[in-house]
Amino acid sequence: MRRNAVEHEGWILPQVEYVQKDGRIDAIEPLIDGQPASEFVAEILDRLACFVEEVTAHCLQKQLPAGITITELRVADRDTEMPERFRVTLANGGMPAWRIAFHQSSFENT
Repeated sequence: MRRNAVEHEGWILPQVEYVQKDGRIDAIEPLIDGQPASEFVAEILDRLACFVEEVTAHCLQKQLPAGITITELRVADRDTEMPERFRVTLANGGMPAWRIAFHQSSFENT
């Protein structure tokens, strides 16, 4: 939605507003689709990180030899020192094969 507005309507990010109150100046961040800009950017970057990781895993999975695939480790099963999300497994008799699918969970909880 925002991309269309930028490309077709000439949308630009509103300016930061500054308000003086009680001898100090506060910055009010602009809103993007009803969210403060910093929250919007964090959400978009999170979605982008998930997209890149999952498309990369999907493409690598397609290049594995027959009988080999990848599985997704549950968040609780990941080592905090090296939070590996995917692991190679046997396609038959191994761990469940991972399949790319839409989700709304954050990158940290995926």
